Amino acid sequence: MIEAFKVISITLVSVFLQLLLTKHLEFFYLLDIPLIAVVYFGTYKSRVESCLIGGVIGLIQDSISGLPLGMNGFSKTFLGYLSASASKRLVMEQFGILLCVMLIASLLDSCIKLTLFFATGLVIPSRILVAVLMQAVLTTPPGAGAIIGMTKLDRWR
Repeated sequence: MIEAFKVISITLVSVFLQLLLTKHLEFFYLLDIPLIAVVYFGTYKSRVESCLIGGVIGLIQDSISGLPLGMNGFSKTFLGYLSASASKRLVMEQFGILLCVMLIASLLDSCIKLTLFFATGLVIPSRILVAVLMQAVLTTPPGAGAIIGMTKLDRWR
């Protein structure tokens, strides 16, 4: 029961915090807080649970952002699976490994969305490469730090 409350609260807080920060400060558009939540759940949940949580986070994000329903849902589901698979093979408690995982997850998230934009015929913004790289650089360190902090907090209890 407590675990379900934790999943629901982190999911909702990550998506709505992203919405509020982006609404007031455009700079926070480049920080992908829901992606950090997906990778966090991938570090200690099973592959199926990570896929489901990632899909829910992505669909909530799609419904709020105005993107076609399923773009973030698909990418976050895929990244939930990949991060859960990586956590079974890697020691995700080391900051360097988490930095690499977050960087790869951020770049893959952007590549999946760009592929879906291209496949559906939607207009791709002109400076998308710069935005993708900036998002990866700005999401990686806080994401790795947040995941380590939340993991240590879980172990402390």
